[in-house]
Amino acid sequence: MEMRFSNTCNAYGAILSAALPDQSTTTEHTYRMESVMQAGRDLLTEVSSKVATLFAPQLSFHQQFALLMQQYAAEKTFKGTEYVGTIGELYAKLLFGGVLVDESHEHDLVDLNGARLSVKTRRGRRRGWAKSGALPSIDSENGPTGLVFVNLNDDYTPRKIWRYDWQYLTQNGRFKEHVVRDSHRSFVFFVNESKDADFVRFPVEEAGQMIYSFSDLFSALYRDLKPDEGPHWSSNPVLTGALDRFGERMQNGQHELTLDLREVQSYIYDGGSPAYELMEGMHSVWRDESMEGAKGAPRLVFALLQLLSEHSAANRGTGGAAESRDSQTPA
Repeated sequence: MEMRFSNTCNAYGAILSAALPDQSTTTEHTYRMESVMQAGRDLLTEVSSKVATLFAPQLSFHQQFALLMQQYAAEKTFKGTEYVGTIGELYAKLLFGGVLVDESHEHDLVDLNGARLSVKTRRGRRRGWAKSGALPSIDSENGPTGLVFVNLNDDYTPRKIWRYDWQYLTQNGRFKEHVVRDSHRSFVFFVNESKDADFVRFPVEEAGQMIYSFSDLFSALYRDLKPDEGPHWSSNPVLTGALDRFGERMQNGQHELTLDLREVQSYIYDGGSPAYELMEGMHSVWRDESMEGAKGAPRLVFALLQLLSEHSAANRGTGGAAESRDSQTPA
């Protein structure tokens, strides 16, 4: 590849040299320039094709990453190719929950408890990795209330994530002035890996064992919030039957469901309604299926839609659930 580009550059240099002024007449020089321009267009087409080939994998990656952001953080507009910072913010959201905010704020994430978190990310362990990016202010009235520092491995997986209380950092002088030519520009923060063990939130250590995967991490965090017992949703005939009927509907080309929202509204709060079947089913998905799979979650949503449509049909006096399954034309 380098040789081909070198040859191309040499060829272009030869063409340019042919356009340099000499003892020729103005007419001849104009003609030479037109020839050079034509040759330049041909070379431009050739080189741009090579450039497109070189960047094709990156373009594909960029598009796939944008889709991933849309799936897990749709509220955040992904711009440019600033992958490191964006991935750090995404990991912080997955770890602490909440919503990412736009660039008009000094913070990046509002977590589930309303804390305003500034997220700073560094990739690798090269010199300077422990130094944050610039912080414009450390005492704004509506500024961050916490700081998250994300250190990525070279493959962009999270190596370690720290979380600090903003007031703690200010009171302990952890923010340092960034001075350029004797003029204050901003503040920076430095992680002290040997002394900041108490602030590490990922990976976590439990019973002497390090937990690295996000699915294991979430299991550790939320294990005490839910019981370990209970049947898996696949053993519930109400849900599996509805899912089977939904599959039959799709195979038969019936791609529309009809819901009477008035009937649904009065029915769904009933203790025996599909809403509570769904709750128990989702509970088993969270407990028994990994965060990387959890394919039961969308299946249960389809089952719920099928059950609600059948209830709507039955209470319109149109033949009950059978009509809901067999009719191809929604009312």
